[in-house]
Amino acid sequence: APRQPLRVSKVEVNLSLVRELGFTGKCPGGTLRIPEEDRMYARSLVSSLEGSGPTIALHPATSRFGEIKRWPVEHFRRLIDILRERLDARILVTWGPGERAVADAVGRPTVLPSELPLVRFAAVLEAVDLLIAADTGALPIASILGTRTVGLYGPKDPVVYAPYPARGETVLSTAPCSPCKLRECEHRICMALIGPEAVFTAAQRALEKGKLVPA
Repeated sequence: APRQPLRVSKVEVNLSLVRELGFTGKCPGGTLRIPEEDRMYARSLVSSLEGSGPTIALHPATSRFGEIKRWPVEHFRRLIDILRERLDARILVTWGPGERAVADAVGRPTVLPSELPLVRFAAVLEAVDLLIAADTGALPIASILGTRTVGLYGPKDPVVYAPYPARGETVLSTAPCSPCKLRECEHRICMALIGPEAVFTAAQRALEKGKLVPA
């Protein structure tokens, strides 16, 4: 396959391989089949959240391999306060295997009560109105299911790593070194420079657009 430009989605890079085998179409939309019992669990959980505004999930963790991509928990904390004050949003802090401590560190209710199987976790992301997260797997899952997203990007380039096709809002760091190729960084300023007010503005834009048609 011909070498692809550096700033192109990873999906397009992989598509270039199968196009060499004769595939000429567009990338097929993702499909996640959610059992009804998992949808019922998600609807019950969402209905129990306090507030009268939109339901917003926030996923503060990233993989251990990608800790450089985490947004500071104090920024998540401030963002939740803003969402409650201005939108009376119903908030759910989500987490996956090994991530409970990160979710608890945000220090705001409501935290997902237990570790969920992946399909049930996906059902929760489908049931909310918006997901806010750094560059992590929850973003493409939510996008496939039709949930609006706000992705926060510092060391990674959303052109390359954001959900495909690009249908959510992105907030980019203002750090002059962002994006970069580093796996570790002694400064780690890029994610800290993304302010809660900027993320709130992106969240408002996403909510105004309403639910997506599933990919």
